[in-house]
Amino acid sequence: QLKNITVWKMKRSLKLERHGISWGGFYMPQQSAQNNCVAACCYATMRWLTGIEVPMGALFGGGAASLSQAQSYLNSAQSANVYVAMSSTVSLDAMKANFYTAIAGHNAPPIISATMSTADGWPYALNAHAMCITGITSDRGVVMVADSYIPWVNGSASTQYVMPSTSVKSAIARRGIGYIF
Repeated sequence: QLKNITVWKMKRSLKLERHGISWGGFYMPQQSAQNNCVAACCYATMRWLTGIEVPMGALFGGGAASLSQAQSYLNSAQSANVYVAMSSTVSLDAMKANFYTAIAGHNAPPIISATMSTADGWPYALNAHAMCITGITSDRGVVMVADSYIPWVNGSASTQYVMPSTSVKSAIARRGIGYIF
């Protein structure tokens, strides 16, 4: 599946790793606690956009945070991209267009709020989780997900992997919150 896709990357080098494709320079750490995925996304996003590494424990008191808190934090802490919120009811085509614009046009990773189901092809099920989107294929059918929680499930898994856009849209809709880009 991977060898026949063309990936729009975030203006950095594309490299193959043991567990799939990742973008050189984008680093998604394992979240430092099981409930601070938003902090991990903000850490990775700030590092990508500005080069500044803000300790996860310093973000949102080291605990859980909402997507709207991430949007407020990112918009006040950096000027490379103004993040806007989109509803979970946005169409699949609009979501794919927004991801494409964010990645190819603004070099900025969208952050999604998701409820993941193995029935949709996710590597594990989780009721509430935030992840970054770090790549999208030219046909917009597949995205690269940066997932800070997966090392809690599988310690040898890469934090970046590909998912069909339809599965990402289903996970966003199931959660009912949306995404920022």
